[in-house]
Amino acid sequence: DSRQYDVETSKEDTQAQESDKEDKQDSLSPEDEEALAKLYNPPESGDPENIGKIIFCSEPEETQENGDYYLYTINPDGSEMTKLAFFGDWMWHPVWSPEYSRIAYSTNLGDTENIFIMSADGSINKQLTFGEGRDKFPTWSPDGKQIAYIEYIDGTPNLCVIDIYGKNQEQLTFVKGEDTVLWPRYSPVEDAIAYTYNSSEEGIGERIIVVKSDGTKIVELPSHENPKAHFGHPAW
Repeated sequence: DSRQYDVETSKEDTQAQESDKEDKQDSLSPEDEEALAKLYNPPESGDPENIGKIIFCSEPEETQENGDYYLYTINPDGSEMTKLAFFGDWMWHPVWSPEYSRIAYSTNLGDTENIFIMSADGSINKQLTFGEGRDKFPTWSPDGKQIAYIEYIDGTPNLCVIDIYGKNQEQLTFVKGEDTVLWPRYSPVEDAIAYTYNSSEEGIGERIIVVKSDGTKIVELPSHENPKAHFGHPAW
């Protein structure tokens, strides 16, 4: 199998590999440089042949316990179904990058769930997050350089961002207890992330909150004059 996978499972391994990568940067083969370019330097024109393709997760067969969900693409007419990636117990929440040359997704590795990105053909995969909890619902920034996602911190889902190199990770929301932050969506045209906030306080409905990638709040919907209304699951 010619597919390449990068599924490090510890921060220590990643740090060691990053150090080793810096030492060997000048000796990268043309094949390695071409592979990395698929993730970090996609063509400006993108891959327009992928526009309109559906990316989805599917359980190919029954297992003794939970099924394994893998990632596929398919044309809207049902033709050319292609398996892209097939490691991890569950691979889900896939989303195209703005230029349609990369895919972000989450997958289970042991007892954790982490964020990955991969090339559109599934040949190159890169793990971005290494938390011990659950990281899910990735969404791309409009320039394709950052991922926003949900990280379960002490059991509570909060909004975080990280760049496509797996660096500059920032937590943007700080809810605790039974409050939740879910369903983030990056704006396709500006630095704005919409998400659903659900307060555990009685009498307050779900809210849509929009923030910048530094956590600065832009707007909250609905207004405070209508606290019982429910606004959720935003999309751009």
